[in-house]
Amino acid sequence: MLKVSDWKRAKEYYVAAFAPLGYELILDNPKIGGFAVQGSYNGRIYVAEVENPGRCHIALTAPSADAVKEYYETAIAKGGADNGAPGYRAHFKPGGVGCFVIDLDDNNIEVVHHGGQ
Repeated sequence: MLKVSDWKRAKEYYVAAFAPLGYELILDNPKIGGFAVQGSYNGRIYVAEVENPGRCHIALTAPSADAVKEYYETAIAKGGADNGAPGYRAHFKPGGVGCFVIDLDDNNIEVVHHGGQ
């Protein structure tokens, strides 16, 4: 679960940033929300507003290398901070690409595509 200081602000950010990955808002309560890829029960992401959010790292799989780049560009445009531009990383499988973005509450979001299109 991602913890944030302001769900309303985080919701606007994540609705846009997660869209290239196929995630949609599936739960929207006053202080908590959830995202999932339509038709999938795997990989749900919950976001909760808490008093002291702290920092965490999550990794998500992208459907394509282009989706990695689009996530990165959208997240940065919405106020995220660069923590690693899209590209190959030595610990990825051959052909894999990934990026890292710090969200509005200092969470490190990694997005990776493991190769192929």
